[in-house]
Amino acid sequence: MYDIQVLRPLRGAGKVLVVESRKKKRRGGIVGRSRGGGCPPIPNSNQAEHSRRANKGAKERDRRAELGSSFEALRLQVPTLRAQGPSATKQVILREAVQHIKVLEEQSHTYHKVRLLLKRQHQRMIERVGHLGNEAPEADQ
Repeated sequence: MYDIQVLRPLRGAGKVLVVESRKKKRRGGIVGRSRGGGCPPIPNSNQAEHSRRANKGAKERDRRAELGSSFEALRLQVPTLRAQGPSATKQVILREAVQHIKVLEEQSHTYHKVRLLLKRQHQRMIERVGHLGNEAPEADQ
């Protein structure tokens, strides 16, 4: 048997807590964390179940490693973060990446406007050259 202390709020009492002690019987096994690290011992488990859990843990580690490398690749693409080094947090990386994307979108919009303006100017120049070409033979006659 062991003691458990339970904290529960009183109704209408604000932040006041009541501590209540209860006795519980132990029902075999180790309560809390296992001492062996890794997965806690599972009574009557077969080898397939243990292998499945170990495989699941390995997949999770791979997923976190992939996520970390993706954040690192994103950090290297944002010019303001390249100088900071690898000390940038994930939140900072995402915030700066969003800001960089907004700047790139503004630049793209500006370049698109300039391109349209240059196309119009080009078209006008072609029309002027055409008019000049048409006027030249008339002046000779």
